[in-house]
Amino acid sequence: MRRLLSWIDDRGLLVWAVALVAFIPLFPKIPLADVIPGYLVRIRLEDILVLLAGLWWLVQAGRGRLRWLNLVVLGFSLFIVVSGLSLLSAVFLLGWVPLEPLHLFKSALMLVRHLEYFSLFVIMFSAVRSKRDVKVVLVVLALTIVAATVYGFGQKQLGWPLYSTMNREFSKGVALQLSEHARVQSTFAGPYDLSAFLVITLPLLTGLPLLLGLALRLKNKVVQLGLLLVHLAGLWLMAVGASKSAVVAYGLAMVVVTLLSASRLRRRWVNWAVAAVVVVVVLTTLSAMVVAFGGDASGRLVSIVAHQPHVQRLLPASLLARVPTTSDRPEDVYVEMPDIVEVTTVTDTGQPVTRLVERQRVYSQNALKYGLSAGIRLDELWPRAVSGLVRNPFLGSGFGTLNKDGPVHFTEADSTDNQYLRTLGETGLLGFATFFGTVLLTVRYAWLAHRSRDPLVAGLSIGFIGATVGLLANALYIDVLVASKVAFTFWAMAGLVVKTYFLEHPQSARRDTRRWWSLVGRWLDRHWPLVAAVLIWMVATHAVPFSQRGVITNLGAAPHQTEHLTSARCWLERGSWQRCRSTVSIGQVGLSEGDTAGLGLPAPSPIYTSWLLPFLVAFQFPQGYYYANLVLSAFSLLLMYALAVRLLNQRWQRMTALLVWLAGLSWIALPLVPSAENLRLVLVMTAGYLAVKFGPRPADNTRRWILWTVLILAVITRFGVGPTSVVLLLPWLSLLAAAVAQPVLMSARVLAGRRLAAAGRLPWSWLAVAATGVGAAVMITLVPGPQLWRVIKLKFQPERNFWQKSVLDQLVGDISAASQDRPATLITTLDPFFVDFYLSEPIQLLPLATDQFHFQQAQLVWGPENYSDLPELYRRQLAQGRALFVTDFNDNRFQRPAEFGPLTRQFSLQLLEIGCDERCSLYRLSLPQPYQPSPPETITTAQLDPAKFGEELSFIVYSHRFTPPLAGERNNTLLFTKKLAELSELGPDLVMLMGDALHIADGSQQKLFFEQIEPTVSYPIVYTPGNYDSVATKLFGPEFQSFRIGPSVFITLNGGPNGELGAAQTQFAVNQVLELSADDTVVNVFVFTHRLSWLGRDQLLEPLTAITNQRQLTSGDGFVQRQLFSRLEELTGKSVYVFSGDISPGKQPSLVYHRPQDSAVTYLASAVNSRPSDVFLQVSVRGDQVTVLPISSDSQQLGNLEQYSDKFWQSKLGPDQVQPGTPDKVATGLLSSLLPAMGVAAGWSIGWWLLKSGWLGRTTAALKKGLLAGV
Repeated sequence: MRRLLSWIDDRGLLVWAVALVAFIPLFPKIPLADVIPGYLVRIRLEDILVLLAGLWWLVQAGRGRLRWLNLVVLGFSLFIVVSGLSLLSAVFLLGWVPLEPLHLFKSALMLVRHLEYFSLFVIMFSAVRSKRDVKVVLVVLALTIVAATVYGFGQKQLGWPLYSTMNREFSKGVALQLSEHARVQSTFAGPYDLSAFLVITLPLLTGLPLLLGLALRLKNKVVQLGLLLVHLAGLWLMAVGASKSAVVAYGLAMVVVTLLSASRLRRRWVNWAVAAVVVVVVLTTLSAMVVAFGGDASGRLVSIVAHQPHVQRLLPASLLARVPTTSDRPEDVYVEMPDIVEVTTVTDTGQPVTRLVERQRVYSQNALKYGLSAGIRLDELWPRAVSGLVRNPFLGSGFGTLNKDGPVHFTEADSTDNQYLRTLGETGLLGFATFFGTVLLTVRYAWLAHRSRDPLVAGLSIGFIGATVGLLANALYIDVLVASKVAFTFWAMAGLVVKTYFLEHPQSARRDTRRWWSLVGRWLDRHWPLVAAVLIWMVATHAVPFSQRGVITNLGAAPHQTEHLTSARCWLERGSWQRCRSTVSIGQVGLSEGDTAGLGLPAPSPIYTSWLLPFLVAFQFPQGYYYANLVLSAFSLLLMYALAVRLLNQRWQRMTALLVWLAGLSWIALPLVPSAENLRLVLVMTAGYLAVKFGPRPADNTRRWILWTVLILAVITRFGVGPTSVVLLLPWLSLLAAAVAQPVLMSARVLAGRRLAAAGRLPWSWLAVAATGVGAAVMITLVPGPQLWRVIKLKFQPERNFWQKSVLDQLVGDISAASQDRPATLITTLDPFFVDFYLSEPIQLLPLATDQFHFQQAQLVWGPENYSDLPELYRRQLAQGRALFVTDFNDNRFQRPAEFGPLTRQFSLQLLEIGCDERCSLYRLSLPQPYQPSPPETITTAQLDPAKFGEELSFIVYSHRFTPPLAGERNNTLLFTKKLAELSELGPDLVMLMGDALHIADGSQQKLFFEQIEPTVSYPIVYTPGNYDSVATKLFGPEFQSFRIGPSVFITLNGGPNGELGAAQTQFAVNQVLELSADDTVVNVFVFTHRLSWLGRDQLLEPLTAITNQRQLTSGDGFVQRQLFSRLEELTGKSVYVFSGDISPGKQPSLVYHRPQDSAVTYLASAVNSRPSDVFLQVSVRGDQVTVLPISSDSQQLGNLEQYSDKFWQSKLGPDQVQPGTPDKVATGLLSSLLPAMGVAAGWSIGWWLLKSGWLGRTTAALKKGLLAGV
């Protein structure tokens, strides 16, 4: 028993490794439990076994019985560190992984799964101790292939079950059977995983028999024959799996294995002959199996080349017959499956009915040309991965983010079908380099061992090299290294191959690991400030250059600094150094080609412009300038570090200098601007470095005096040269701050006194820590810290910030559709040079305001016109027959340009489109026309004839809602019609009914309503629907309308359940207001909308939603406020009243009055709910005099209208329910400014103390000793 326990203790890890090699590929992917609700990845039995094996390994490693450290482990550790940084970047910088458990756990789970996959490398490397162990693993692997082949045969011929993870339902462990056109997948989750597994294992087992039969001419025919039979069995399984990418990858792998095996022959002329014969035999066998057993798959394989005319002549007719020839669907679609869509229609009774209908599926051009699977990759998956890389080229967008439509979108599965693009998109360039660098490290060990005299070592190494080449080729089309069965197998075999090299060369392998570990450790110890600075630099300078809404694409940092880009474009297009427009050149206005002084801008530096040219050609224009600046920025960082090394002795001083320099807002923003300051900074720093390097090396005190002199000069020149000089002097200021820190610390030590340190009461190091912390806090606060963080987030989350490019794309499309083949002119505040960068066809632009950039040189920029009177210029353009359009674009969507208001009073504007989050509204401009109202439509037989009214009018505003009745009460359509009849006593000329008219939405109630009001109501009723009153359902008049009675205009709107007006209604309302702006004969404007969308217009009124039925304001309400109410408040010379309802019944009268300060708009809300608090309004109009009288339905005594303002509700409801309760902004701003500085100071101080106290050094030494013990 003791011997058995001893053997288990000694060889138990090998048992685990061998068992996992067989169990993981052979056991189907049957789930045990969900990890994340709704996610396709689940816990399976293999995960439990890997966890147990990992615990066994930890126990043995903790006892010091395992040697496990090598360069591959170190490489993958770097990948895990980069992956962690990528996750932090996705959460805190990009915002692409929200701070919610569901999204965080998903990304963290994918990181943990990479660790789980790689754990088999460590387990296998630690478990194998001899070449006999290697043979055991290979025998088990061969038997695993045989078992998988047998099960695949049973699936195809005997109907054995398969378990797939191709969709969410299948992944729950549902037992399936192969259909007619399905491909065999054996015990794997899909045919791609099976084929990738065979790409690894078949070449791996081929190197040994080739060596035994060719190179060494041994007579172990049993081993050769056995491995070749296993190979043929696996080849059949690959043929029926029919993965095109895997077949190509396998062929490539076999070519590599054959060439490396044949290269061992002594006679070189025989090498190529033997290799050619073996390759021909292997590929012929594979082709024969695919044709014989592949079924429909053979047609897909042949179709790769069969579409080429010169290839068709070489293929037999039997193969060409298998190539799909249909053009209406992709070649790999055998059964046409229609799309199921929802269609909503309205019945004769007005009831909406939703049903599912089938529509013919439409395929993309890529799908029709290359197949559906390739089309999905080209159209959807691969572009998403590229977008993830663009968001953060260094760290990617995080695990599990490539298939998301937005930050909060949760996907049930993640796939890119290209391992390279997936790694780049999720972990960036750093993750790509560390991950595939680790893979190449395993190939390095195999390459070092492939010349071994031992056929086992050489054959296994050659097979692994070929398998890795094939797997990397397969990775172009499949995510092979994140598919669990494939990844587990690859890393297990990699551990086996690397350990085989260690067994063959034990001393040199360990010496090589120690040498690299020591080399990297020494370099990091010497240059850790540079490493830290590079990491900060990568975060600080990244700006998502190709994002549609990024700061680079939109020139957001300096929208008018286009002189260098314009000059570069002119040189590329015309071959001349000048600033020019695509539609206007300087020569058009009588100036010479080289004359640029008239532009009124600094002449562009030809050196910097020349530097930009290759980048603008290589990258997309104009985003290429960012990469040109990025190269200069990286070079300036290296120069800064070189200066710090030359002038500062201590590494922590160098880090302080780099930190202060990197924290400069001006330096961080510099790469975002196409400015020559980028190049000047590098030139200044280069000159300074050369002077320091080749000049006499001064003593410490002399260096400090030099730096103090630089500081004084910086202060003097700061007030005379301008802000750009600070950028050039920032490196020297940073070096000065770091150098001054050392005497400050020494002074603190002297002042504290050595007696205090000796007594143990106040060690001098604590004063040093405090001084360093205070210094760092002051520097970061002055720079300042909060603004730095905001700038970084601004660049990483561009979707929220910059709109110029999106605005331009939207406007061009709208103008093209609305101009009707007439020459078009756009009036805008957009920079004309910026517009030229992105327009494929020129469009004429005109300025909107006289204070626009470049207006002093208007003829040079916009063309030869007279710009002294812009309105007159617009009239001339209209007289020439041009179609004029104007946009009210402004960076702030809540504010239109100041010049837009006067324009509405001089011309007629017609709103055509609201887009780009309300930033690119487009209007058609025409000569002023009188307001043209439509005839009013009523819901009664009594019609409204505006012609019979003069300037006097009396109408009632009745906002009604069917509130659920109290006990013993009734509230229905019949009772409501009686209330309407009672209004006749007031003698109104008109009743504006807002809200509910029927208590049940059906035809019988509608009939009852009209039967009751026709004989009893003699006045016309204009109906405005309520929030829940669908006009399409109840068939009550128009949804919205406007009409005019004398000097008054009435506008009715339907706010909908969430306040949305809809595109058509918004366009109608805005155009009505625009027409009123130019009509001075209209003095009164009455707007009716049941919903209180205006309540949030004033922050003080927003909490009053507590007394309404809405309870909260929506995005639709905000849209109405910005697009309608703000325009109403801009009307001059008119009295505007906005009537609303939807107030909940309560103890106080249902009446709210609000008139903003310095505004001509009065907002009123009243409600009738069949309660004692009911109030309706009687409005009397006499010319421009309007009187509003509130009336109680229960004859209660009401005060003046103004009495029911926000102050009234504050006194009745209490301040807690009305006041917004905003925090003290000053205290909040101060706290937000100090917290980053305090955090930096505390972190820097703690790190410095750990370094100086020796604790960090002792911990590092102990860790290093423990790691080297595992070599």
